[in-house]
Amino acid sequence: MSRIAADFGKKVKFFRIQKGMSQEKLAELSGLHPTYIGQVERGEKNCTLESAEKISKGLQIPMEKLIERLTSIEDETDIPHQIYDKLLKLSDKDQQSISTIINNIIDYKYK
Repeated sequence: MSRIAADFGKKVKFFRIQKGMSQEKLAELSGLHPTYIGQVERGEKNCTLESAEKISKGLQIPMEKLIERLTSIEDETDIPHQIYDKLLKLSDKDQQSISTIINNIIDYKYK
């Protein structure tokens, strides 16, 4: 598995969970097979640009969001990416809970 494929897959999973989607739902919205989505998320498949575009449309985010900063995720001074990497190690349920908490804090602070 290449590092860039693994990082891309982590981003797909992160945004999918952030939007409260299952792999099956993302596959349906993307026109791709659920098994393929799982393989992409685990970095087992190297996505074509065409598939990446389908996934970005399924997630309803610009493709640029999926590919930005793919090579700098390991930067230890980058706090958002440190948090991001830790979140990816948690279960889907825990990721969703933490996302809700963070959103509530931000909404409260900036109301």
